[in-house]
Amino acid sequence: MSKVTQPFTAGAVVLLLLGWASCREQPALLADQQAGALVGELQIAFSKSVDAEKSAVLASSDAQSEAFAAESRAAARRVERVRTELRERLSRPASIERLNAFDKAWADVVAVDARLLPLAVANTNLKAAKLSNEGALAAVNRFVDSLAVLGERVADLVSVRAAARASVAALRIQALHAPHIAALDEPVMAALEARTLALKLEVRRELATLASRRHLKGVEPAPGLPFEPWQEFERLTDEIFRLSRQNSNVISYELSTHGKRTATVACQGALEKLIDDLQQPMVRGAR
Repeated sequence: MSKVTQPFTAGAVVLLLLGWASCREQPALLADQQAGALVGELQIAFSKSVDAEKSAVLASSDAQSEAFAAESRAAARRVERVRTELRERLSRPASIERLNAFDKAWADVVAVDARLLPLAVANTNLKAAKLSNEGALAAVNRFVDSLAVLGERVADLVSVRAAARASVAALRIQALHAPHIAALDEPVMAALEARTLALKLEVRRELATLASRRHLKGVEPAPGLPFEPWQEFERLTDEIFRLSRQNSNVISYELSTHGKRTATVACQGALEKLIDDLQQPMVRGAR
């Protein structure tokens, strides 16, 4: 006796349709999960790139700056690889739009870093500051100390006053190093350099006065004049201003804290919205 085929009930048809729809949605759900994982990787790589860049800007030595700059570049390369893979996984129009927004902001970040990281590694302001606080300070102290000894040993009032004026002018030059190193604007640096030149000329005039008084009749010969420490201090001051003029640390800091901020915030915002979008339930027919 043959079996009689029973017709599908309405309930069975519904269950079959739901199962079929569920099977269709499984690949899409898996793709969203994989995309979400990639977005997490992208966030980590992006954060590492930004953090390492800031560390390179704030580092106190060339070796540290170079190490952090290399770390930032390596993380940026990771961002490039992950975002390319992520684009292949996305199919939701809204998600693709979010990634496009990230790509646009990321291009701005890359452009800023291309200028910023070489400046951070150059460390010209740090080098100028070290030169001022060490070599130049030692030279000006030797100069001033020598003039102080001279002032104590001579009775000629003109010589004593010339030595005092030369000392004060030299110390004022030393005091101008720091504001020049910190300055960002060209007019400010130019004004400081003009003031320094006037003080240099003052020191030279006073040294010439001291030299001319040494052989006057009735004037006790003064000890040897401190030309060597003065010339060393002049040379170091010129080198300090040359390094300071490049302004690599000041410019890189400005780029890091201001020039890059808008693009960085835009990248972070696009990634957060992309995560939110991937966590939303799939709307049938959206793919």
